[in-house]
Formats: sequence, C-alpha cells, structure tokens
Amino acid sequence: GPASADDLILRAEEAAHSAKASGRNCVARCGQFDGETREWEDLARQGRLFENTVARDVMVPCTLFVPADQDIHYAADLLDQTQLSEIPFVDRQGRLVGLFGEEQVSQKSGRASGWRRQVSDVMTNEVPTVSEDTNFGDLMSLFMDASQSNRVVVVVRHEKPLGLVYRSGLAALSEPLTTDSFAPDQPYSTSSEYLLVPDSWSAQ
Repeated sequence: GPASADDLILRAEEAAHSAKASGRNCVARCGQFDGETREWEDLARQGRLFENTVARDVMVPCTLFVPADQDIHYAADLLDQTQLSEIPFVDRQGRLVGLFGEEQVSQKSGRASGWRRQVSDVMTNEVPTVSEDTNFGDLMSLFMDASQSNRVVVVVRHEKPLGLVYRSGLAALSEPLTTDSFAPDQPYSTSSEYLLVPDSWSAQ
C-alpha cells in the first residue's frame, strides 16, 4: 500500500543524507545505494578483489636508472637526495643488472678510496624479477616464500626495469583506508621549495 507520512519523511531524510554524503549540490533517490554494499562484499570476497590485478598495477614506477659503472659516492648521493630505498642499476643497453640501496652503502670501505669503487662491486645482483603481467596471486606467493627473504621485486620488460613492488606496499593493500591514510607525512607548506630539482639530476 501507499507509504505513511512517517515513512515518506524517513525516506526523504535518507535521500538528503545520501546527497550530502555525495558532495552536496546533487539529487539523490531514497534507496539509490542499497545494492552497493552487497556488490562490494561480492567484489571483495576471498580471491576476487585482486583477481584482475597484475604487477604493473601495484608497482612503483622506476623514475631513475643509473649505469652500474658509476662510483659508490655518486650512488649514495642519489639515494640521499631522492630518498629512495633502492635504485636500479643497468648496463649500457638499459638492462637490469642489480639494485643499490642503503645496505650496499654500509658495505663501502671505511677508507676514502672505498667511495671510488664502482657500484657493480657491491650492488645486489640476485634480484627477483617478474614480468609486468604477473598476476597478484603469484606476486604474493613470491613474497610469502619461506625460502626467500624478498623485500622488493623488480618489474621488467625485455630485461629493462619498469618499476618496483615492495612487500610492505602489498601488505598495506589489506589495511582499511581512512581519511588519515591520505594525510601528508609532513605539515603542509605554502613554500614551493619542494619543486627544486638538485643539480646532480640534470645530468640524468
């Protein structure tokens, strides 16, 4: 039968709440989003949420490639300036030959001559790699393999690095998002200083 006056008021309030939650200045119908929870639960059920996700969808793109014949001092400076945890090093054809990170910086000789050694002398050569279309499940298996201690995997195309996938990054995908998830690490600044590019980058 026809809805009572109280029911109509409740529906109107629900629609108004939906319109406000959708950004205001819009029209919402009562019950418009009733099916969304069910659809989301179906999408997020075990094995479904990332079933079409591949490595290129979750990688951090490589924005910096460095020839492996550079010296350690140069590489350490780049790590410090970019705040990257690892930098892919490549041969003259652009093919991945290893990763250089803070662990390798600590392996340098205590003598000043240690800084003049090439990155190829201390970089990690045994780097796990996957193709860009490797599915999410295989990626997770690679990180969960008890015989491995992989913290990072390099996504490659024709042996050339495209991006990095971090174990911590995949783990974070299972954490619920809140508004705080998008808060900056540091207080907002009106300065444009963050746009400055270090001189050493101009050669890249």
